[in-house]
Amino acid sequence: MGDKRFYFLTRQSLPAKFIASVALAVAIFIGGMATRAQTGRPGPDPVLVAFNQAMRESRYEDAERILTDAIPNLEQTRPNSLLLAEYLSRLSAAMEKGGKHQEAAAVRARAAEIYRIASGPDGIEAAGALLDQARAAQQQGDIKGTERLMLQAVENARSNLTKLKSGRELDIAAGTFGTLASFYIEQSRWVDAEPLLLEEKRLCNFFEVPYRAGSAMCGSLPDRVAKVYSAEGRQVDAERTLSAASSEGEFGQPEILALNKIAEKFEKDGLYPSAEETYVRGIALAEKIEARPENRFGGLVVNETELLGQLFQREHHNTQAEREYVAAMDIDEKYLARLPEHSSYAEHLSFALLLNLYREEGRLKDIEPVILHILALQEKALGERNRAVLQTMIALASVYRDQGKLAEARAVDARVLAIQSLIGDDGHAH
Repeated sequence: MGDKRFYFLTRQSLPAKFIASVALAVAIFIGGMATRAQTGRPGPDPVLVAFNQAMRESRYEDAERILTDAIPNLEQTRPNSLLLAEYLSRLSAAMEKGGKHQEAAAVRARAAEIYRIASGPDGIEAAGALLDQARAAQQQGDIKGTERLMLQAVENARSNLTKLKSGRELDIAAGTFGTLASFYIEQSRWVDAEPLLLEEKRLCNFFEVPYRAGSAMCGSLPDRVAKVYSAEGRQVDAERTLSAASSEGEFGQPEILALNKIAEKFEKDGLYPSAEETYVRGIALAEKIEARPENRFGGLVVNETELLGQLFQREHHNTQAEREYVAAMDIDEKYLARLPEHSSYAEHLSFALLLNLYREEGRLKDIEPVILHILALQEKALGERNRAVLQTMIALASVYRDQGKLAEARAVDARVLAIQSLIGDDGHAH
């Protein structure tokens, strides 16, 4: 799965001397935090310690109660403080686990507002707000408006690079550069993307491995850098980038990666039951990791579930494969339902594995309702002027055509052409 973000920019990268000063400033800040932790810094917050313990033990109602008991006093004594925002942010996570999605969204919005107030009108939180506005503009097909907002976000992030005071602020800054670089990659504008990726990498490097992969868009950074290098004819640099990231554990949790390698070895040796059992262990571990309060990884369970499904399909256990593919899609859909209405996460809803299985079994009619359902979700979240929506429509037309339903295929093709006339088949607005 790819990153659940989006993009834009048209500026040159900052001078190396300035970037070096930024890196030094952030390093001094992080070093200062470590020094205070060893000297006069207060101990861990007992409220958060109790909350984290409850979350680890899946006692979500207790975790919620711990914070709802503590928040009123904090609202009276330290309104609009970063600690209050942190409590609210953690509270929303507990509510999500308890299935209170609407309440969680409201609490999250309140936390974001407090973060913005504490950050100030020109602080780094403003970049995050601009990204949200740019998403809305892009969803409406307003490419110029998207560009204008993204340019403002990048100017804000650059102006705050020497003032970053927390992991959250580093996350916002890195994400701003990452979304812009990703836009250029989507448009095949490799020269524009490369300097932005380098700026993003400098910020991502402040996050420790393996948590780096779950911060901002850092998890997909090696792949994006390698894609740019390959497009520029620098294949050696591309391979070196991916090799270095893999050896450092940047692609995700090393425990899961190790299990996957063991499963692959079992399969290669023909020990299929052992391979299946190992992937099941990977799913269980992924569920535990994603349940941790400090976890910043997404898609671990979905990925492991899909790997198990693919193993079943290679063994010709198609019923089991179908079950795993459907389960993975259900997880993704439930996650989307917990996000803001116009989340770009909808771009990554995928039916490809299930489509390939049904095609192999001659069951293309069974994939039609699946594609139509995903198309409806994507149009609601993204609008029809979106590349992912077009790709889903094109897949639907292909399925119709392969079944001889030519009238239905032509109707979808006509709609695709109409949309492309508005946004261009290369993704640009006309």
